[in-house]
Amino acid sequence: MARRSLFLSSCLFCTALLLSVGCSKPPAVQHDHLPLIASLRTACSARNAAWLTGVERAVNSKLTAGKMTATEHAHFAQLIRQAQEGEWESAERACLRFEQAQLSRKRPPAESGEHTHSHSHD
Repeated sequence: MARRSLFLSSCLFCTALLLSVGCSKPPAVQHDHLPLIASLRTACSARNAAWLTGVERAVNSKLTAGKMTATEHAHFAQLIRQAQEGEWESAERACLRFEQAQLSRKRPPAESGEHTHSHSHD
């Protein structure tokens, strides 16, 4: 129970930090997390609480496993909370901005590490 409390406190701190710094542009997310944005947007557009819970579970799992930064998690958590509070339309619009902000952003490569082709021009 103490672990969950620490986790929630950390999430709240990160969210507060993100809000105090400003949210003019959503953060760049790791390549493997791009589908989570699409899933969140779909859950919001469908106003489907079960799908929203699934996205929340996946996002929390990534953070717990150390595969998601606190900044990424805080932004996802903010959008999820917005939808949970019944602000589906504004959450969907924010998800669209989140998706669009990923275009042409520099990010680490995919976590899978699989890279089967060569970029050499022999």
